[in-house]
Amino acid sequence: MSSPSDRFEQETDAVSDVRRADLGQYIHEYTGVLTDTNERVRILALAPELTEVDAAVNAFVQMADQWDTASANATVLTIRDRGTDSRPWIAVPAHNGNTLATLQPELSPEAVDTIISETADALRTLGLYNTVHGSLSPDDIYLRNGADEIEDLLVEVGGFGLGATIQAAVGEFEPTAYTAPELVENPGQPTEQADVYGIGAITYFALTGSSPVEGAELEQAIQDGSSVPPSTYDEAIPAEVDDVVMQALSTRPDDRYGSPYAFGRAFLSTFDPDEFESDTTGEDETPTETTHHNSDDTTTADSSTETDSSADSTDADASSDDEDTRTIVGPDHNTGGGISRRTVLTGTLGLATVGGGGLAYSYYQDRIGHLVRSLTQRGPIWAFQSKQGGDSSPAVVDDTVYVGSDDDHVYALSIEDGTEQWAFQTGGDVPSSPAVVDDTVYVGCRDGSVYALSAADGTQQWAFETGDSVLSSPAVVDGTVYVGSEDSNVYALSAEDGTEQWAFQTGKRVTSSPAVVGGTVYVGSWDENVYALSAGNGTEQWAFQTSSWVASSPVVVGGTVYVGSYDMNVYALSAADGTQQWSYQTGRGVASSPAVVNGTVYVGSYDMNVYALSADDGSEQWAFQTGGEVQSSPAVVDGTVYIGSDDENVYALSAADGTEQWAFQTGRRVTSSPAVVNGTVYVGSHDGWIYAIPTDGTTTDSWPMYQANRRNSGSPAGSETPTAAVTTTNISVTPTDPTVGEEVTFSGTASTTEEGATIERYEWGHRF
Repeated sequence: MSSPSDRFEQETDAVSDVRRADLGQYIHEYTGVLTDTNERVRILALAPELTEVDAAVNAFVQMADQWDTASANATVLTIRDRGTDSRPWIAVPAHNGNTLATLQPELSPEAVDTIISETADALRTLGLYNTVHGSLSPDDIYLRNGADEIEDLLVEVGGFGLGATIQAAVGEFEPTAYTAPELVENPGQPTEQADVYGIGAITYFALTGSSPVEGAELEQAIQDGSSVPPSTYDEAIPAEVDDVVMQALSTRPDDRYGSPYAFGRAFLSTFDPDEFESDTTGEDETPTETTHHNSDDTTTADSSTETDSSADSTDADASSDDEDTRTIVGPDHNTGGGISRRTVLTGTLGLATVGGGGLAYSYYQDRIGHLVRSLTQRGPIWAFQSKQGGDSSPAVVDDTVYVGSDDDHVYALSIEDGTEQWAFQTGGDVPSSPAVVDDTVYVGCRDGSVYALSAADGTQQWAFETGDSVLSSPAVVDGTVYVGSEDSNVYALSAEDGTEQWAFQTGKRVTSSPAVVGGTVYVGSWDENVYALSAGNGTEQWAFQTSSWVASSPVVVGGTVYVGSYDMNVYALSAADGTQQWSYQTGRGVASSPAVVNGTVYVGSYDMNVYALSADDGSEQWAFQTGGEVQSSPAVVDGTVYIGSDDENVYALSAADGTEQWAFQTGRRVTSSPAVVNGTVYVGSHDGWIYAIPTDGTTTDSWPMYQANRRNSGSPAGSETPTAAVTTTNISVTPTDPTVGEEVTFSGTASTTEEGATIERYEWGHRF
């Protein structure tokens, strides 16, 4: 008789070399090799005994659909392949067995910080797809590369309650120590509040090594809420952390946090790995000092004593309450990227603080190597620390950098040294990228509002409330603010007072940012369409349907609209009528927004590549592979492409052939899009920092904000072909197809309009 793994291989052409891993009552787990890609994978298949039970089959397929939809996110375990064949199955990447359950004893406080942050982000992604996990446990948190190298730690959420969903479908649900109380009696309808309980429960385990409830009468213990505070197991855990975790574990769903992401933010705001470590340092254990000298010296790491006054023990108090430690000033512009005098104090559990002059970084020892390498090889001119970081892309105007953060603030920073000029607190995180026009900052927020703030001091001028989160970045043209909302609308608002001029409703949420060119608004929607709307009244001029969501923001250059879609394609469409001119298929979805410069389209993809395509026909000119998904949008300045990646790097690539010129490593993924002004790259990271990174020289061109300019056109000023306002036989342009920086000559004689009126004067105008 053949084994279950042999039978599965015989039933499924897509997988070979199938081996038994675990044959559960509801799910069979195998390992195997995908025949198309030769990748070794882990296979989750419905148990053969349940293939005739429609409720079990439907439950597996429905949950697999939801998992597959969300797996484009870097923090969600990716489904590599799936099928039904004789029974439904999915294939996910093979792993080394490292999960939160197996590695908890080895975790440092910073690892816990990273794991909870990334898990909250993954659960937020599920919410965007109107789904929940429903059965979160430490076994569902996969940790790649172990926990000993925090800078390489990758967190992915899997499982998706497949087993629990099938149990509920066939009426055989068995709760675990991580099951939300309301699911004990009603397991078939998990809500987002169940995931709040779930992330609270795994946080409890990460901190203590114990499940929140235990005992023989598990169901009763869950419903009674018999958990004790985490500090019962470890006195170093602050009372504020106890409060956050215990609120998430409330037996009443309404008493918990509003979402897993809200819990994550609350936890990260109270859980300080620095303080946690200092509480566990023994009195007899003396920290060692590591001194890093100026760039002209050799970096050393020893236990020698620093004699300079900057190494006095008072440096350890650099983050005292009466000092602002959020702004970090690195080496001066003339130090060649070297680190100025800083003292590194290494504690017994690996904590290190780089401080001096009342300003401080906090890193763990296993990140100090990265920090020193970055600052000695390509250090930031400065770095500013917000509490969360996020997706927002900086806008650079005059001497100020404006940027949003997931810590519920919009910041204005000095372009010179990164010091905070002002901060405006919103009611939610700010993934939208600011547009700055006429001394006003326009930006969207997850609290559902579009804000207009004084660029000088951050005071609110007006706020317009939409029906849902605003991730879209505003375009501001001719006194009107154009922006999308997750309430499915595209809005046109008065730039002066925020009054609504018109709204156009699409079929689903709009996270794409509008581009406004030639009196037309171009924007994508999650209803799979790219729309062209009248800028004057919002009437639809045309719509082009792709095969999936359009979160990418359109670029309009030379009468062509360039845009990406989650259907894996980059499209070129006629700006006049939306007809498709060409498409290029990448390996996964495209949320990155293209940049078009000198006849080339530059764009990133979830397949981890940055592409350069011919603007004429979409043919690939080059592709550069990063180590993670590329959601960031490129900035192209002086022959160099600047772009971020989920592999935590900001890359500078040759625009001509894609060769890497340099890479700057941050502490987490980079979905923010760079701004480039006067030889400096400004970009945010999910590690909470806003960086000012020097390029290899002074730049003559600039890319000062997301999508290059206030119209969000995705092409720098002057990169579009100039056209005459009136086309007559009496005016000519030489050359007829100029490039950026090329001299253009206009020749004209007396002429008339089509109505016969005499044209007395021609005026040059920019169309960007």
